Amino acid sequence: MKKALVGFLILAVSAGIFAQEEKEQGLKLGGALKTGIQFQTSNEKDAAGDELYEPSIRMYNDDADKETRFDLNGAFTKDNYGVVFRLRTNTVLSGPEVEVHQAYVWGDFLNQIINVKVGKIDDSAWNTDGDEDFHYSTGNGLRLEVKPIEGLNVGLFLNGPNGDAINTAWQNGNKFALDPQYDNSTPTPQFTHSTFLLAKEFLLETSFGAKYESDAFYVAGGLRIDGKADGLETIEFDAGTTNDYVTDDYDKGLGAYVGFGISAVENLTAVVEAKFSNLGKYAEYGWIWVNETLGYAITEQLEVGLVMHQYLFGEDNKFITGSNDSVSPYFTFEPEVSYGLTDKWTVGVSAPVGFWYGIIDYDLGVKPKVSYNLGDNASINAFYLFDYLKEKDVDDAGITNTVQIDFIWTF
Repeated sequence: MKKALVGFLILAVSAGIFAQEEKEQGLKLGGALKTGIQFQTSNEKDAAGDELYEPSIRMYNDDADKETRFDLNGAFTKDNYGVVFRLRTNTVLSGPEVEVHQAYVWGDFLNQIINVKVGKIDDSAWNTDGDEDFHYSTGNGLRLEVKPIEGLNVGLFLNGPNGDAINTAWQNGNKFALDPQYDNSTPTPQFTHSTFLLAKEFLLETSFGAKYESDAFYVAGGLRIDGKADGLETIEFDAGTTNDYVTDDYDKGLGAYVGFGISAVENLTAVVEAKFSNLGKYAEYGWIWVNETLGYAITEQLEVGLVMHQYLFGEDNKFITGSNDSVSPYFTFEPEVSYGLTDKWTVGVSAPVGFWYGIIDYDLGVKPKVSYNLGDNASINAFYLFDYLKEKDVDDAGITNTVQIDFIWTF
């Protein structure tokens, strides 16, 4: 990476520390602290003319999406076997609530041609490497990777119910069953499933992935099948009738993704990635998310980039409208330029823009930013965002001002 992006990318480097050093023998500990402060004002109003937001100041970090995140990472490796864990808290200041965010055992077999991980997995494989970095390789379960030739990684992930499906049944155990003999007549429903049926439906939640990388390009893709373990009874998302359940949509979470990137041109980043969600009921619940990520290092200090997103929805979409109304595509793009003033200071500016016909007339922003590199493993990043949003059927455009300072430290 060029110096211009060192400050902004220090977090991305730290996130992959165990993927790069997984084979180091013995015990290794590390972690990260991500915190910051945000001040925001907005004059956005609803259709009745009432203000939606009050001025606010809070602890916040963009990457953590919480007030403050602290990770403690650990890895123990012995020959071709090991254990990896990550303890995480997202509420350091308001009262730490520690979770086991990652905990798995792994082993390499047949001269590292086969890799197996079992447990709570949070490192990715078969990912698209773009702005959204799609993959189906994290969660609770067993992941098998096979690397038969240099550059090729194929495999499967035996995991739990599909989080991408618009289902709440699995989280609310009194609203699902695994066979037609399910009894919903009592306050505590009865389950009559067999062990075989349970195993079968979990196998039908399996995802598959593949990735091939060469000096010139890479291509990645995945398929997520969807079984009845998501629940025969599922609540319709945002349908306005939250007590109404349907009993035939368990398979709508079928999904797929694909990504392609060019690596043959020095200093060029070029990635196209797409995710296809809820294909089993695409007309009613499905959407397609396409992203393009472009970047070029003109000099050692100067880089330019462009990120674009397109969202396409099923023709009788219930996900957005709560009814069978059609939803138009949603488009966003964000050009950016950054310049490394010194080894420590980086400045940049981006301009996020969005259009959603029939819902948002336009959403225009200007976002200057600055980063100060405190060393090899710490940085301070600050930005100001001016956002001008004009929604359909709202007379006045909303103006939001956001000032944010992030602090990131890895160890």
